[in-house]
Amino acid sequence: MPPEHDRRLKQYLIFRLLIILLGFGLVTFYQLWLEPAFRQHTFSYLYSLLGVYLLFALTLVVTYPRWRGSRTAMRGQVFGDFVIQSLLIWGTGGVFSIFSPLLFVTLVAATSVISARGAFFLATLATIFLTATTIAYSLGVSPVMSNRVDWFFANEKSAFVISYLLGSVLALYTISTLGSHFSHGLRRVQGMQSELLENIGEGLIAVDKDGRVVQLNKEARKLLGVSQEESSRRTDLDSLFVGDRYKKLRKVFQQDGRWRIRTAVGPPGAKLTPVEVNVSPVFDDRGQPRCRIGLVSDLTLKREVEAAEQRIQKLEDLQVMSLGIAHEIRNPLASIRGCVQEISRLMPPDCNATRFMEIVCRESDRLDNVIEDFLAYARSGPIDLVPLDFLEVIEEAVLLLKSRPEFGTRTLVVSAAVERPRIFGDRDRLIQVFLNLGINAMEATSPAHGRIELLLKPRRFTTIAQASAGRDLVPGVEVEIRDNGEGILEPDLEKVFTPFFTTKKSGNGLGLSVVDRIVRDHLGALDIKSSQGQGTSFRLWFPLQGSSIETLLEEEACPPDNAFEEIREPSYHA
Repeated sequence: MPPEHDRRLKQYLIFRLLIILLGFGLVTFYQLWLEPAFRQHTFSYLYSLLGVYLLFALTLVVTYPRWRGSRTAMRGQVFGDFVIQSLLIWGTGGVFSIFSPLLFVTLVAATSVISARGAFFLATLATIFLTATTIAYSLGVSPVMSNRVDWFFANEKSAFVISYLLGSVLALYTISTLGSHFSHGLRRVQGMQSELLENIGEGLIAVDKDGRVVQLNKEARKLLGVSQEESSRRTDLDSLFVGDRYKKLRKVFQQDGRWRIRTAVGPPGAKLTPVEVNVSPVFDDRGQPRCRIGLVSDLTLKREVEAAEQRIQKLEDLQVMSLGIAHEIRNPLASIRGCVQEISRLMPPDCNATRFMEIVCRESDRLDNVIEDFLAYARSGPIDLVPLDFLEVIEEAVLLLKSRPEFGTRTLVVSAAVERPRIFGDRDRLIQVFLNLGINAMEATSPAHGRIELLLKPRRFTTIAQASAGRDLVPGVEVEIRDNGEGILEPDLEKVFTPFFTTKKSGNGLGLSVVDRIVRDHLGALDIKSSQGQGTSFRLWFPLQGSSIETLLEEEACPPDNAFEEIREPSYHA
């Protein structure tokens, strides 16, 4: 139950007790100081009824924790107040009773805890009761016999009685309408305020000038490890901040001025959460301190971001250093290889050292290839995307693959279901993509029966940036490169694009990493499917020229996990 609603219920309970005490005082005043307006037995009736009313009120106060939050119980209480107060009015003069203002006062108070419809219904019941009571008294049906009452209900005063009754009815409906309107508006504002304070992203702790905790929202309870039931019991600073670790936090809530500290909070025995606490005073209209507000911010994410930035900076430094080392290795490596070749020319043809020199040259070439692939992978900076005939790029890559000595008698087929698609790309890097994938396919298939297929077809695709902006799916072209080789084991599929991961005996593990980098630089997507003994399939997607590529170039493409599942709706749900 919201704290504001709980406070209104408690106020209504106190209001009921005050009304009962006022009733006892009025009856006693009439009995002792004024001429008896009622029969003597009427006072016994009034005291008995007020006693029942008091017992009813005290029972509700004692049992409040059991029925708190129950709207049915609250409506029943208001109806019970109406019944008991109506009995008081019936026995003390009807519409002219000293207790008749209770209906108006109770109706005003009830509008703070019941709905506008309920207040209108209560006003209607009060109208019916007062009308019936007035008619009964005018007919002589009354539990009291008072000269004052008889005078008011005399025939010559009937116009006054009717006017008094109509005024009372009008007042009842006016109170129910205006009271409900103002109470509803106040409840709405207070409810919105309570919801905002309860659900803001930062923890909020409010402490009054006596050291009592008057507000502890959901985020603060979460950070402190305190349940909502516990927070209702921990109503002071010492019970909320227990232990020496909270000594500094208790101190800033007890001192004047504005404070900002960094500390750690959490339940005993659990991992502490780093937080920043900003404590500031709140003053009333006279400039006197009313309470102190503390905003508690979780620093976990901020520290993770800072740590990530530090790691990124270290990686950037490492990248620069690695590029420098790679260049420094290549220069002496070329000199070593050149010297070994010159020495081999001076050696006799049948010398045993010639074989070792050939090994040195071959391993030097292999090391140079590794460095070249590493430089291609680590090379940073924007690429130059220009309009290209995509099919022409693929045909050139296929020609280079077929001209390689290791191609053998394999079959390589190109099938296009789209006419000369045009994309924005870097020709040399795209050729490198298809060469790397083609070489992998050749190495996975047998020279005699190997089959490699390149299939082109149109495919629409979207990215998170596109979908969040509400744009349509982006038209593009998909290239599938599949082979009939041995396939890749399922545990290795998630690692194939990791630098330096390889299952080949002579591979360096950078080929597919370079492919992935180039495809992402072209705002494309890459997917792999493979089964042991059934070959491997790589699917690449590139946006077509004219598919809002100018906008795409400004956004980082981020395809979903099911990147190559057909997307029919122009939307994406992360």
